[in-house]
Amino acid sequence: MTQALHQDRSIARLYGIFFICTFLAYGIGYGVLEAMLHGENGTLQAVEPDLTFTVAVLAMVVAHSLLNLGILVIMYRVIEQFAPLLSMGFLGLGIMSTVSLLVGGVALMLIGTAGADAPTLAQILYDANFYLYQTGMTLWGVGGLLMCTVLWRTQLVPRFFAIWGFVGYTVFIVGTISEFFQTGWGVMLALPGGFFEIGLSLWLIFKGFNATLNVPKANHAASSMA
Repeated sequence: MTQALHQDRSIARLYGIFFICTFLAYGIGYGVLEAMLHGENGTLQAVEPDLTFTVAVLAMVVAHSLLNLGILVIMYRVIEQFAPLLSMGFLGLGIMSTVSLLVGGVALMLIGTAGADAPTLAQILYDANFYLYQTGMTLWGVGGLLMCTVLWRTQLVPRFFAIWGFVGYTVFIVGTISEFFQTGWGVMLALPGGFFEIGLSLWLIFKGFNATLNVPKANHAASSMA
């Protein structure tokens, strides 16, 4: 029992650390690329692919994608024993979201060599990243609702996290969909979901999953019958 509890806490900590690193990798990478691509005058421009540019691209495209896949696999392995179908939906939507952001990141990266010589192409690539990001985040939000459903049923974490997640991801999805119509509401409506993800990550780092739920419900039922 002690070993299982230790393993669960280690997995929970790894999930939380990966999630926070995912935020940082994409946020910092995107912020640096945005600043370089727009410069002081605010228009798209060609960028010399120097060390800063390369590191920003690696953070946004490579590190973010690998970390994202990591947190998806970790959470899937935890919840699939309780709800296989919901867990598969969560994993599938998360992978599609990750791929969408990956392709969008590559499009943003390509602006660096297209900006000055092909301003129309640069704008197309920039818009492609924008819409791929909104698509990916919408898929992520729907997957998050599936995850919160399992968290509510199992109480792997306190139920207020599941409620917070339901509200946060619902508002988040409204925001990402609204961005397709250029409302500008996306960032503001992303805050409840973002705070939920950070809060859940910190809880798992310091508290872990509920240790009394190491065994799937089906196994509990079988034990009772025996």
